[in-house]
Amino acid sequence: MLPLEQPDSAWVDAAQGWCELQQFDEASAELEKVDPAHSSHPLVLEARWQISANLGAWAKALDQALAVTKVEPNWPNGWIYLANSLAMVELTQEAYDTLKSAQQKFPEQEIICYDLACLCENLDRRDEARKWIQKAIDLGGEEIRLRAISDPDLEGLIGNC
Repeated sequence: MLPLEQPDSAWVDAAQGWCELQQFDEASAELEKVDPAHSSHPLVLEARWQISANLGAWAKALDQALAVTKVEPNWPNGWIYLANSLAMVELTQEAYDTLKSAQQKFPEQEIICYDLACLCENLDRRDEARKWIQKAIDLGGEEIRLRAISDPDLEGLIGNC
């Protein structure tokens, strides 16, 4: 991914800071300062996705995630955002298919395996969910195992991991 130059990178950083504070109007205002020539940069699109996702505007988030995957197909975050957006608009099988394809492209990304486990649970594919959460734990270690234990989407799945 090409770097985002100043001052646009500062606007994106500021927007992300506002997102962390749950101040999405302020985050959006920061992104309005980005040069229109850079509005399709993956980091700008990512910040817009974060705002939309946090506001529950999942159709808009889906469009932004699709844009990320088009401009930066070799960045795993875009595929993760796309799958999350698909799942939130109740296209769970499509979300699964997206992440399954992404996992083949990015086999060392534990979050993709983790999210596949969650999707498999939602699709009533418990055996496959166990496989994916074990792979996520193998890749991400104790931090991922502890996260999975407290994740209601994976309730009861971690006993043997």
